[in-house]
Amino acid sequence: MTCLLMLVLAVIAELTVSLVWLSKHPDTEADSRSVYRRFQRFFALCRLPSKAVGRLVLALVPKPDDGWILAMDRTNWQFGRTHVALLDLWWVERLEDSVL
Repeated sequence: MTCLLMLVLAVIAELTVSLVWLSKHPDTEADSRSVYRRFQRFFALCRLPSKAVGRLVLALVPKPDDGWILAMDRTNWQFGRTHVALLDLWWVERLEDSVL
């Protein structure tokens, strides 16, 4: 969990999700290239349970009185010969009767 904590703190401080930039942030004596590789291994090897992540997000986001508005997006990319299919589900925030 130390690596996850380093990632979260770096994202908050740097306002980016670029691992190259995030690897320069942690307060450690390790070389930034070593931290970058550690972050890569974390994403390659760590599997977060989807239900637990979903419950955490729902616990952190206050539920509006009229419920959530959800938006779904599906996209397909081709990266070289590899096909990548992504399915996103987002909640829509309302601010003064306008949808952002």
